[in-house]
Amino acid sequence: MPCIAACRSRTLDARELVTIEVTGADGYGVLSLNSDRSRIAEIVREEGESLSDTDEKQMQRLFVREAAMSSLIFSADRMTGLKNGDEVIINASHDEELAKLGGIHFKNLKFTYVVEGLESAKPINIASDMELVFTGFESRGTAHISLSGDMEHYRDYFDFTFLTPTSNLSNGAAVDVRVKPDNDALTMRGRIAEEKVVTFTVRGLQELETVDVFNNLILVYDGISDTGNVSIDTTRLPYDWVESGDQSDPPLSFTVTPMSHLANGDKVTVTALVDHDRFADYGLTVRELSKEYTVSGLKEFPRNLDRVDLRPLFDKLQTPIQEDIQLRLAQNSWNEDARVGTPVSRWDIQDRRGVVRIYYGYPQSNRADNFVALIYKIDIEGVCIEATPYQSRYEEDDTLSSTLYLVYVVDAIMYDTDRVEDFRGVSLKFHSDMELSVVSEFKKQYGGDGIVIVEAAVPEHVRYSDG
Repeated sequence: MPCIAACRSRTLDARELVTIEVTGADGYGVLSLNSDRSRIAEIVREEGESLSDTDEKQMQRLFVREAAMSSLIFSADRMTGLKNGDEVIINASHDEELAKLGGIHFKNLKFTYVVEGLESAKPINIASDMELVFTGFESRGTAHISLSGDMEHYRDYFDFTFLTPTSNLSNGAAVDVRVKPDNDALTMRGRIAEEKVVTFTVRGLQELETVDVFNNLILVYDGISDTGNVSIDTTRLPYDWVESGDQSDPPLSFTVTPMSHLANGDKVTVTALVDHDRFADYGLTVRELSKEYTVSGLKEFPRNLDRVDLRPLFDKLQTPIQEDIQLRLAQNSWNEDARVGTPVSRWDIQDRRGVVRIYYGYPQSNRADNFVALIYKIDIEGVCIEATPYQSRYEEDDTLSSTLYLVYVVDAIMYDTDRVEDFRGVSLKFHSDMELSVVSEFKKQYGGDGIVIVEAAVPEHVRYSDG
């Protein structure tokens, strides 16, 4: 009958329902056990072929048999460290209730397996397949591991521990590395290695180059001698020395002492602040950390004009001042018609003119903010040749003698250079018919706390003369 195979009880050999695999090398073999799923499927298929699709009871029993075979669990008394010829006891357990319901009896639930076919493990020569590469500079060297051959191929199965520092190395120093193999993993792949400490000697590091950080450093002196200042220009130095990059501070910076109240000829000391570690990373070292400099190039503004030749100043001012004086005379600044505004009288005049006083002044805190006051005296003899009736104070043919004092102020002499004819500007500030009043008004407006005003000698060629 078709159901005979599935209906009757059946005895199965447990040895036929397990797959046994031993991997690795001789003496380091690893055993693995798994149910033979393909054999179980084959048995189920063979028995199923004798059943009818309508025989539900026997189909159900076949499913129970499959479950009983799948319930087999295999274990061994040894699974690692195996060598050829070792005998391993295999035990199988299963679900006895399922086996009974399925009509299955298992035999050889305990049997012996003999290990065979393992090859000897090939040793890995750590010393020949490993070296240290040293990079950097003397006293700043760094060690890096470099592998080749089997060490490179199986590098994931080695652990490297440096027993000595790996940075700031010098030529001749010893570097020790402990190499620990994972032989469980290696022998699975037919390799084996011995744990050992390998010693390497540092060599090939370049010597640090000594550099002068003051070379191409520029000191910029600004201001006036006695009150000058100094600053440092580093733009001619290598960019990566003086820029911070990713760091908070640059590898190189400078301080200068003193920085202010300097005079030409003074000495200042520049000190270099060097990050020696970062310079060493560039292969450089700095020996000299300070340097003395002599102050020069500050503007020299005099305290008085005793030794200053004023001739170039008057040569430059001659034309504009004479033109301005002629304008003042034409505008009647020397007579009472000056109060009207627009000239209401014209005069035929003769005059004698010249400088009677020169004053030089400056704030004590800043001699660059200086000025020169030139007081001109003009003696005038005039005859009225035309007058506007009811507006002019004079009539035609009236004669008049008068003295006029004009104060011209020259701002910032020696403005950009040390020449007295170099100035910022000049203009008439006020005038009067009395010398005393213009001197008083000048000192009132230009004097005060902290202002020095000294009188200077009038050059002979511009001096006022009565003759």
